Amino acid sequence: MDKITDWYTKLDDILACPVCLEVPGSKILQCKSGHHICHFCHKKLAVCPLCKAEIVEVRLFVLENIIQHLKDMKISLDDVVTQMEVDICKYRKIIEKKSEDAFTQTNFTLPEISSYTQTDESSHTSLVQLHKKKQTVDIISYPCLIDSCKSQLSYAQLIVHLKKYHENIFHEVEPAGGILSTTFVISTTLLPATYKFAVFTSDMGLFFYNAVIYSNGKLIVNVQYVHDMSKILFDYELVLKGKNDHLRRYAMVTSYRIRKEKLSLYSLHVHETEMSEILRDDSFECILTIKQRNKYSNSRPKIKET
Repeated sequence: MDKITDWYTKLDDILACPVCLEVPGSKILQCKSGHHICHFCHKKLAVCPLCKAEIVEVRLFVLENIIQHLKDMKISLDDVVTQMEVDICKYRKIIEKKSEDAFTQTNFTLPEISSYTQTDESSHTSLVQLHKKKQTVDIISYPCLIDSCKSQLSYAQLIVHLKKYHENIFHEVEPAGGILSTTFVISTTLLPATYKFAVFTSDMGLFFYNAVIYSNGKLIVNVQYVHDMSKILFDYELVLKGKNDHLRRYAMVTSYRIRKEKLSLYSLHVHETEMSEILRDDSFECILTIKQRNKYSNSRPKIKET
């Protein structure tokens, strides 16, 4: 793990802007000698800080693509290392348990030498069988549903992953008696647009929010639930507030197990004619409220027209 961390550090040092010493997250330009500089520092300088050559308006698309994919590479490596560490701990516990069982079952009578060979062979066969059995057991893992992230982790590891790699769109809120409520603003100046974030609260679990506003104004929303207690059911209320109009809609929170190609069937659809008045403004407010479904009622909440 230390070698991987050293590799991260060395690569970040190479890619960092020589002025702000940060790895660029947007446009990257270069001087006539080939040194790179980030877009923000370029605005403050006329010449290269390394060689004093003129900075030209030429973007380094190759370097931008490398940095863009570097984050995914780091995530993949971290996930592999984390899973390896978990597996090592599991196997260590299995071996310790086998050793304890062998010790407690021994009658301390010294057997013949041939018996040692049989015992060693039997123990080896047992461990091999145990290893094969371990490989056939399905390890429960949960997907990260943000953007194109392909991470599959345990529930606890997924929370850590979101905090570390998606901190800008991950929100952790205090428990509020089984009700989760969050407010955010959506800009309508540039369509189509996609909005994604994740919300976690310890008494309810982890929720992924995804909203798409198409060029014609149609809105599709889905809220997905990730938790190791998958039998819990939730519904959500979505209120859209413009300056002169507002809409209130209800829908069901879907499981993370729903496939992407079928997700639209379970999503909340708001027609473009209903959105027309709200989209007249540059932005509108969204209020998302998630509640546990009433266990004494088998019906979904009725859609209220406002």
